[in-house]
Amino acid sequence: MKITDLIVTPVAIPLEVPLAHAWGVHPGFGRVIIQVITDEGLVGLGETTLTPNGRQMEEVLRSCKMLILGEDPFNLERLRWKVSNPFYVRMFGPNLTNAYAAIEFACLDIQGQAVGRPVCDLLGGQMRDRVPVSAYIFYETPPGGEERLPWEEADARIVEKCAELVEGKGCRAIKFKGGVYPPHLEAETVRHLRARFPDVPIRLDPNSSWALTTAVRIARELADCGLEYLEDPVWGLSAMAKLKRLARGCRWRPIWPASVTRTSPRRRSWTRWTWCWRTRTGTAGCGPLVPWPNSARPSGWIWACTPAPSSASLWRRCSTWPRRSPVSTTPPTSTTTI
Repeated sequence: MKITDLIVTPVAIPLEVPLAHAWGVHPGFGRVIIQVITDEGLVGLGETTLTPNGRQMEEVLRSCKMLILGEDPFNLERLRWKVSNPFYVRMFGPNLTNAYAAIEFACLDIQGQAVGRPVCDLLGGQMRDRVPVSAYIFYETPPGGEERLPWEEADARIVEKCAELVEGKGCRAIKFKGGVYPPHLEAETVRHLRARFPDVPIRLDPNSSWALTTAVRIARELADCGLEYLEDPVWGLSAMAKLKRLARGCRWRPIWPASVTRTSPRRRSWTRWTWCWRTRTGTAGCGPLVPWPNSARPSGWIWACTPAPSSASLWRRCSTWPRRSPVSTTPPTSTTTI
């Protein structure tokens, strides 16, 4: 079997309401859908993001066409070294990694069709048939996204939207995107969510928009809210490691439990390729990371063959995992400087 064509189609998905985040406003989401066609008539579908530039990602994928024509879709390692070997990625950037991720998933789709098995079987076998989903919520903005709503109105809308997703759709956790209003107001939104949903895990992500001093203050203020995790509150691994030390008295645990350099969230399309993703999510026993696939269809394949450890067991594994470099475990004192 040989690859005979690659078709690249960018897709824009508008949102009902523009969503605010630390870097601006989401009017919609973009993806690039690819079709890998073979000489036996099988067509595999793949997907990647438009990050960081839609036209750029589209052109990178189109440029890969000449590299994969005539190749066997079962030879994934050969395809990877042709499209995104480490030297190319270092020289030309991570778009090549995203491009290969889309091509690889299309080839896995072809493999599954060729052998008559679901793709999760090619990744190690099915571990479960149902996957819990979290409510992913943002502050809403007026049409056009040029102005912000008054915080009181935006706060009320978030709680209302969460009620719809948790109580109506069955979502089992809440991820709240912050970095839009002053941090003390966003902390109040977290408190309102906790009051409305006392038993639902809540995750807060300010998109690295807070200063370290702000993050420490908010972390301590929310220590009694039972946050499941605080994601990317500050920029840089060293700042997050320092926050971890300074927030040690909090009853919730930051997402970087043992080694900040080895427990950061990973998007699927930024984790080189499927087997690396599967390994890094713990299926192959190489250490736990927070799974964060970017694409809906491939995510289903990965989640089907990925175990679902409880938060407690995941924390225990993270806590006992060897550190890459020493990190001070001395509790902060009143003389600690930031």
